[in-house]
Amino acid sequence: MLGPVSAPVTVVEFVDPACEACRAFAPVVKQVQFLYPEEVRVVVRFAAFHRGSEEAIRILLAAQRQGKFEPVLAALFDHQEEWASHGSPDIEAAWRFAGAAGLEITAARKAAASAEFDERLKQEDADITALQVARTPTFYVNGRLLEDFGAQQLMNLVKSELPTPAPGR
Repeated sequence: MLGPVSAPVTVVEFVDPACEACRAFAPVVKQVQFLYPEEVRVVVRFAAFHRGSEEAIRILLAAQRQGKFEPVLAALFDHQEEWASHGSPDIEAAWRFAGAAGLEITAARKAAASAEFDERLKQEDADITALQVARTPTFYVNGRLLEDFGAQQLMNLVKSELPTPAPGR
């Protein structure tokens, strides 16, 4: 979760770290966070739709544990073309990019192989199935599915969920 727990607007984003569209949407999500730092929180969920994505998600879960989620996600997106070839992903390269972004690799590899992370991935898969998430990124804003996909459409949906300011504010 990124942003204040008390934020009145929750954006849930289903992300695949190997997804080009997810990478392209990352600046839009950052813009939402920048424009509404107190009003919006972003909850990142994972969908392993591409080869190599499950291991990349494990890297991100380990990064979250170490307080390095945002820089590691940014590094994986920045270097996506180098590690996330859909025919033959280079997971060791993903680990290197994560390490360069500040991830302590030894602890992260141990966490990534844990039963706890296995369970988290099973839960993500179950939720994807239950919500019928078929592509990434998929966004929900305060429980409302972003059906008309696009950057402006996401911004409009977020704005529509913002609390109305009191008169005179």
